[in-house]
Amino acid sequence: MNIIHKVTWKGMWKNRTRTLVTIFSVVMSAAMFMAVITGAYSLWNYSVQEQVAQGGDFFVQFDYASEEDTVNLKEEANVRYVVDVGILGCYRYVNEETGISRTYRVGAVNELFWEKMGLLLSEGRLPKNSSEVLVPERLCELLGISVGDTVTLEMFNYMEKETTLPIITEQAYREFQTTYTIVGTMEEQNFLLLSEEVFQWAADTLITLKDGSEGEAVWHRLYAKTEQPGQAGELAEREYGEKVYLNQRLLNLYGLTEHANANWMILLMAIVAILIVMVAAVNPISNAFTVSVAERTKQFGLLSSIGQTKKQIRQSVLFEAVVICGVAIPIGLLIGYGTMAVIFMFWGSEGVDIFKSIVHDVEGNTVLKTTVSWPIVMIAIAVCIVTVLISAWIPARRASRLTPMEAIRQSEDIRSISKLARVGKLSQHRLGLPAVLAKKYYHVSRRTYRATTVALSVGLILFISTNYLTACYNMMADAMHTDSYDFYTEAQWQVDPFEYKEAIKMAPGIADAVVGFETRKDIIIPYTAYSEEWRNEVVSIEREDPNAGWKVTWISVAFIEDEVYEKALREAGINPEPYLRGEIAATTMTSNSLSLKTPEGERVSKKYYGSKWAEGAAIQVLSQDVFRVPEELVSKDWKNRQDSYEVNDQGQVILKAQNMELTEDGQVIEQVAYFLLEITEGETSNQRNYCYYIYDNETGERGELLLTTSAEVELLRTGACLDERPFGISVTAGIILPLSLLEEKGWKTESDRYSVMLKAENYKEALKSLDKYMEKYGGTGLWDEVEESQTARNMTAIIRIIANSIVLLITLTSAVNVFNVISANLALRRRDFAMLRSMGMPNRGIDRMLVIEGIIYGSRALIWSIPIGLMICYGIYRTYRVYYVMTVGFPWQTVLSGIVVVFLIVLVSIFSVMRKMHKDNVIDAIRMENL
Repeated sequence: MNIIHKVTWKGMWKNRTRTLVTIFSVVMSAAMFMAVITGAYSLWNYSVQEQVAQGGDFFVQFDYASEEDTVNLKEEANVRYVVDVGILGCYRYVNEETGISRTYRVGAVNELFWEKMGLLLSEGRLPKNSSEVLVPERLCELLGISVGDTVTLEMFNYMEKETTLPIITEQAYREFQTTYTIVGTMEEQNFLLLSEEVFQWAADTLITLKDGSEGEAVWHRLYAKTEQPGQAGELAEREYGEKVYLNQRLLNLYGLTEHANANWMILLMAIVAILIVMVAAVNPISNAFTVSVAERTKQFGLLSSIGQTKKQIRQSVLFEAVVICGVAIPIGLLIGYGTMAVIFMFWGSEGVDIFKSIVHDVEGNTVLKTTVSWPIVMIAIAVCIVTVLISAWIPARRASRLTPMEAIRQSEDIRSISKLARVGKLSQHRLGLPAVLAKKYYHVSRRTYRATTVALSVGLILFISTNYLTACYNMMADAMHTDSYDFYTEAQWQVDPFEYKEAIKMAPGIADAVVGFETRKDIIIPYTAYSEEWRNEVVSIEREDPNAGWKVTWISVAFIEDEVYEKALREAGINPEPYLRGEIAATTMTSNSLSLKTPEGERVSKKYYGSKWAEGAAIQVLSQDVFRVPEELVSKDWKNRQDSYEVNDQGQVILKAQNMELTEDGQVIEQVAYFLLEITEGETSNQRNYCYYIYDNETGERGELLLTTSAEVELLRTGACLDERPFGISVTAGIILPLSLLEEKGWKTESDRYSVMLKAENYKEALKSLDKYMEKYGGTGLWDEVEESQTARNMTAIIRIIANSIVLLITLTSAVNVFNVISANLALRRRDFAMLRSMGMPNRGIDRMLVIEGIIYGSRALIWSIPIGLMICYGIYRTYRVYYVMTVGFPWQTVLSGIVVVFLIVLVSIFSVMRKMHKDNVIDAIRMENL
């Protein structure tokens, strides 16, 4: 250790208070950085693991692949691994009493399947060879079999003559028997589902192990994971098999959604969050070293006077920075990690019911745990070190430029000016000499308080922006859970729904019940029926003029008991009479999403929360299925036809009829026809003409007219929009009508049943009692809406708590930073205060002078921070609206709270320092040595 380092070390030890304050600032910053990135990464990692457990660890799924496709896919350069499920054939279970059949696939998997696909065993073990099999629980119940039994399955391959599937294979149709030993049962697995089942094959699959003796596979399903998530899209474009699907739910967690605007929003929000955290962490470190070097300025002057060079001064400061880094950063990282570990342990404890369903797996093991990404930790360490070194280098460079006399006199911040600050006579009269001194001191020594003003400004900017960011997320989270009931059930055919409601309403734990009915109707709706916000955000993408034209879509119409409907309207201050007669229909707040393509071909999606339908719009409810291609236009030989439709950029409805046939020699023939549907007004106001034309999908040209039909349509005129959903109305409902009009409209078929919605007073008690009451009074089916949304609600609650914790942490860090800066700057002025006291100024006068100074630089900070904070809030708002469309008001409350916090921190800092200085000896303070 050379002489410079020894002097620095002794100086740090002698001025332990200053050194500890600097270390504390670095520890706080490193702890906040570590806590934020650890919490965020842990939640992200949990979400990924949860999705992997539910849907498998893969990015791309290829269906109907051949053996050659399997080999070639494994040889792809960017493919990390391939999970192979070879479909050996099918087994069909037929219920002899009802005649209803259910088809099960039998698949042979490679060893990698057990590791990567998150299989959930209900009982038993995994197969060890191709003679052992895992069987779905449902099939075991149907066949009356269990683990340990041997079963012989009458199987067939997919080339059954009456079945048409898009499979490329050389196998001819055959039937065969296979004997398996059941070694385990399993739950239904999401990753075994086809994204598009051509003929609605059952999702259940029996699984055996691929060992070479399992037999020839009819086709393969391949699950591939690329080295990088971003390579999944490129791999999906390869020609492996007949169909390809992206594991979009997993890719979403990597910020690779199928919607261009969502990806852009995720990127922008990540950048905003990173910048906020970095500024919150970097600013305290920078200010701490600025103050630390300012306190040592006189020391540098004395050392310079005896021969210390500028380079040695810089080395001294940098050495101090390195020592502080070595001590503070590890402590800060451990504190940050430990804080998140304790929080997650608390959330995972058995006593916290709200988190049980999300932090425990089926065996009760804690899943949500603190997870560290070492690359991210290394980045955090690097950021802290670089910040410390830069924060030390800048003031050290400034100090090294001072002459020894300037450094000893500490006059570098006192500017010589020709015109002093003027203080108004009213201020002099009301506030006296303290106000004059405060303003003049601030005028000549602005540089001294620049760090204080910056610290206050940055703290308030962070406070406003992080609170607004959290408010946006909280509003989005609240909008996602708007069901107005906890359970719903249905009455059996022979049971009157109203009698059933009154009976089940008496179940323990049930607070209320209501009878309702919900149906989905195809509609023609004018664009003007949508809110102006909706049209400005989305319709402009589909149409150049958002105020003209119509849209073909569907809407969910809910019928609710007249009494409940009337009560909801009266509570909203609406006259219920025309609504009960059906002349107009109430609407509900829109909470859904809309996907479409831009003219550039990019797929975008908008999620709407709190958007309203326009009042007085005429919605045309279609009385026939006009979106299905008429039988007259399609060949009668098309036995396996599927119809679909879409609306193009010009608002035209394009119908698509598709048929797939299998020839005798095993070749698949795909037949597709397109038609253009134009809807015009008929002879009466309630009549519409449906004109079907030949359509060229490649050129977009309309051909000759093929068919014209007409039908009556029913008009629904929208009324007031209810801000709160009436009891019994689901989240999907858009239109509400009285239940008494259901029979009149004829929208209920014989197969449709009324629903009884229930609101629980005691959820657990109601859940236990409902099964008995349903069985006793003729109910069927119980849908638990609370359980369905509980996981999402819990995850939302966790993220919300973490977001609010981050806001609190950033606020505390900024407050400590401001407190340290103000305290240090005031400590440097102890000599000035002592001189004022020696000239007769009382402590009360000095306190008043400092309070006025605090108001001055606090106000200066507000002038800069509030506009910048609001601009950042607006940027966050616009970023959110790239994907989420919701209304977030001006953050008045946050701004006002920030102003109060700023002046509170200033006053607390001032009086905490001055309380100690009041006890100073005047002579000692004037002779003060900062060594």
